[in-house]
Amino acid sequence: MTLMAFRIPALILAAVSYGVWANPWIAMAIIGLSIPLPWIAVLVANDRPPRRKGEPSRWDGRREELGALEAHEHRVIDG
Repeated sequence: MTLMAFRIPALILAAVSYGVWANPWIAMAIIGLSIPLPWIAVLVANDRPPRRKGEPSRWDGRREELGALEAHEHRVIDG
């Protein structure tokens, strides 16, 4: 969330820098640096050490007990 929170201020900073220096390259560089932030945020959020051999799985098999949905016959009205 912290990394994603930098995107809006980066866009505002790009607009302010363009207004102050009238240089589009500085503004585009700031925007360019903010582009990979969502990807980095996802990588950081999903980073965890590998599961140990003794660590239990979270699957408890409840869906197998429910069974598959059965198809019901539908009445068709021919027109």
